[in-house]
Amino acid sequence: MKNIMLFLLLSNLIISPLLGQTKEEKKEQKAIQEAEEFKNMKAVIDNRIYEFKADWTTSSQGARVNLLTRPNLLKVNKDSVDVYLSYFGFLQSGSTAISNQQGVVFNGPMDNYSVEVNEKKRKLTVKFDTKGKNDHFQFYLTINRNGNSTLSVTSPVRSTSKYDGTTKKSEPKE
Repeated sequence: MKNIMLFLLLSNLIISPLLGQTKEEKKEQKAIQEAEEFKNMKAVIDNRIYEFKADWTTSSQGARVNLLTRPNLLKVNKDSVDVYLSYFGFLQSGSTAISNQQGVVFNGPMDNYSVEVNEKKRKLTVKFDTKGKNDHFQFYLTINRNGNSTLSVTSPVRSTSKYDGTTKKSEPKE
């Protein structure tokens, strides 16, 4: 019985490395998978129907807040955007007209929409502006190949906020 167990153990140790993948094969397979993920994410962004869902925000003062219990979305639908993001920052002086707003809220057309593609790092950067009644915002959305994203929102009357979350394809708005 001991001889059989010893034989099985030794044969397993000898045969397993011969049948398994080499490091080069694993690396090549991972590169193919990453390229496919990037290609798919690029197609979603090129279609201009996607959404960013924020899970965390970091204010310009460094406070990090979990947003999982609140709806925090940025939805792009061709040439328009719907934004509702919680805001934890300071308003600049002279901005009393928007002091009753709870967050970054906008629903309407986008201006200066552009997409930068970094093939080497497999990242996409989407930039656009919005102009509302009392405020205007600049959005910088950096999207990794797998959809993990960082959104930076700047405004002349608010401190900058950063949001971490995910970007994915969404359903078109009628």
